Amino acid sequence: MIVHILIAVAAVAVLVLRGIAAQRHFDEYGVYFGRAKDSGRHDDPVAWSAVAFYPQSKAIPILLVTATGFAVMAAAHMATEHLIATNHPLTQAEALKLGPKQLVELFAYGTEATQDNAAQLYATAKRIETEQALAKRNLELVPQLDEWRQALAKCRAGSWELAGWTHGGGTMWYHSGERDCADLEDFLAKLANRLPLAESKGSLKAAKAINQAIAFIKKIQPYNDSKDFPAVVRKIAKEWEKLKVMIQDIPAADAQKIAAFAIDSLDCLKEGDRY
Repeated sequence: MIVHILIAVAAVAVLVLRGIAAQRHFDEYGVYFGRAKDSGRHDDPVAWSAVAFYPQSKAIPILLVTATGFAVMAAAHMATEHLIATNHPLTQAEALKLGPKQLVELFAYGTEATQDNAAQLYATAKRIETEQALAKRNLELVPQLDEWRQALAKCRAGSWELAGWTHGGGTMWYHSGERDCADLEDFLAKLANRLPLAESKGSLKAAKAINQAIAFIKKIQPYNDSKDFPAVVRKIAKEWEKLKVMIQDIPAADAQKIAAFAIDSLDCLKEGDRY
C-alpha cells in the first residue's frame, strides 16, 4: 500500500513538473489552439515540442486532482484497512463479544481483506482466552491443544486449496481459508474443555468417514489440467491420514466430533457457490 501512495505522489510530481516545463515553452514560443504562431520558427523542434505539450497542459488541473485523490484514498485505505482507529483500541473482550462479522464494522472499509483481518483478530482473542484457561488447569494441555490445531488447520486449509483448483481459481477460496481460523478456534475452545482426552479405542465410524474423505479428495479433478495437481492431492491426503492416526486412541465421541469438523470443510468442493 505504501508503494501505491509513493507512485501516486510521484505521478503528481511528474505532472506538475511537466506542466511547468510546457508552460515555459508556451510563454517563449507562443501557442494558439495547438498551433505555433507564425513566428518564423516552425522548424524549431523545441517550439513544436511546446505544441505537443499543449493538450496535456490543459488537462494538468484535472490530472492533478485525480492523482492527488488517489493518493489520499490510498493513504486512508492503508490507515483503516489494517488498523482500527487509534481512538478506539480493540480489546480482547470486545473482539470476543462482537465476533468476526461485527468486528468488520469497526473498520472504514468492508473489503475482503478487512473481513479476513476481522476473523483473524477474533481468532487471536479466542485462542488467548482458551489457552489462558487451559494454562490455569495444566500448562501441558496448551501444546496438546496446539497439536489438534495444527492437524485440523492443515486438513481444512487443504479443502480451500483444492477448491481453488477445482473451481477454476478465484480469490474467494483464498479468503475463505483466511477466515476459517475463527471457526477453528471456536471448535478448539470446546475441545479444550475435554482435555486431556482419555485413552480409548477411537471410533470406527470416524475412521471410516475420514477414509471416505481421503477417497473423495483423490478423485477430485482440477478445472484445468496441471502436472502439479497430483502432488497437491497427495500432500493434502497425507494430512488427513495423520489426523486419522491421531483419533485412533481417543474416546469415540471425541473422534467423531473431530472427524466431522474436519470433513465439514470439504463442502466447499461440493458446492461451487459456497463462500
